[in-house]
Amino acid sequence: MLRLFCTGNLRIHISCCLLTFIVKVTNPGTLMTIHTDLNNNFLYAFFALGQCIKGFQTVIRPFIVIDATHLKGAFEGVIYVASCKDGDEHAYHIAFGVGNGEIENSWTWFLERLREAIGEVGGMIFVSDSHANIAKALSIVYPNVPHSYCSTSKQFNLEMDEIKKIHQGTYDTLMSIGHERWSRSQCPGRRREQAGKNPTYLGNATVGHCKERNEWSLTYNVYPIELTRYLVKDGKHDGLVDIEHHMCTCHNWDLDQLPCDHAIAVARFTKTNFNSICHEYYNISWM
Repeated sequence: MLRLFCTGNLRIHISCCLLTFIVKVTNPGTLMTIHTDLNNNFLYAFFALGQCIKGFQTVIRPFIVIDATHLKGAFEGVIYVASCKDGDEHAYHIAFGVGNGEIENSWTWFLERLREAIGEVGGMIFVSDSHANIAKALSIVYPNVPHSYCSTSKQFNLEMDEIKKIHQGTYDTLMSIGHERWSRSQCPGRRREQAGKNPTYLGNATVGHCKERNEWSLTYNVYPIELTRYLVKDGKHDGLVDIEHHMCTCHNWDLDQLPCDHAIAVARFTKTNFNSICHEYYNISWM
């Protein structure tokens, strides 16, 4: 019996090693790890293709959504995933993992392997649900990277006042958690960098975004204030635009790194190519 047990475990171990070797040879740069306990029983697995890692490090916005879901088949457990979006707003999966549950140790192991694969880059932000174990694991593995729970509306302060009127306890809870955990506009991380100055072609989704904002802003009035700053009056929520630093007081430009309708109005007023005020992540040359 002992001989059969040892032989079976050895075969499993050899199969895992062979699978890992084949994947790494056929996909250079791939990080694949299978972790077992002292009895060689499966605990965790991590998988990130080399090309996905390379793409993230070179052309993908470092805005990472992490999540997990329970497996429903013959083998119980949880599958983890870390994903972003490419310049055309399509899902871009960086890494997958399998573990024994959404517990702190499992999330910590998965994030440690993710850090081995992609490191830590400037402007990186993590977004997840409000699972406490995710927050704990991120604080251990990525202590300097902002972690947010969800997005906010443009009328952040007004909405908070409404919540306070409806239920004081809910308001107090949200305030105690901290805005940076669940509000995009209050997140301390920089979600954009200076876009490239040279006009290049954009992805279809980005072209549609600029076209739509251009139509919205046709009736806006633009008033120069300084060399690169403009006041844009739209009749409802005016915006103060800094076209050089890609900023607007409506904050929509900051969130997705795509120009808001105020910025598009200024670009049209100054005869600036819309492409030049979109982040380079949205250019087709980066896809």
